[in-house]
Amino acid sequence: MTNRKFGEKGFFFTVDAFLSLTFVTAVVLLALFHMSNVQLDSWNSIDLRTATNDALVVMEKSGSLDDAFKLNNAGDEIITASALPILDDLNRTSQSYCFEFIIFDSGDISEPVFHVMKPDCSKESYEFASVERPLVVVKGDLVKNYVVRLGGWRK
Repeated sequence: MTNRKFGEKGFFFTVDAFLSLTFVTAVVLLALFHMSNVQLDSWNSIDLRTATNDALVVMEKSGSLDDAFKLNNAGDEIITASALPILDDLNRTSQSYCFEFIIFDSGDISEPVFHVMKPDCSKESYEFASVERPLVVVKGDLVKNYVVRLGGWRK
């Protein structure tokens, strides 16, 4: 009878492979179990906040905020000229999102100076995201500070 060492080493390699395969399977199953418990609402709120922030950035970069202001006849007060530039940007957003655009005077944020809501939207949502930015309007020698707020929600 000959003594073979291949058979003995094969047993240890088989046990080692079995243990590592069992460990990897357990890790994959635990990861899948954890991923199945993740709530989609938390991801939806992140997406909503990102979409609201992106819409406001687009309004800033496209010049819609600048186009919405002009001086009154006396030249001492800035008044809103038209909501059309803002509405154009809001209408370009996804149909699944609703937005409300409000501008406040930085000295008094209790009364809005300007208010526009995306058409075909109503404020009926349990989830709401809001983004605010300062806005400085310079017309000649006049400098006015405003606070821009864009609120967003899903239809």
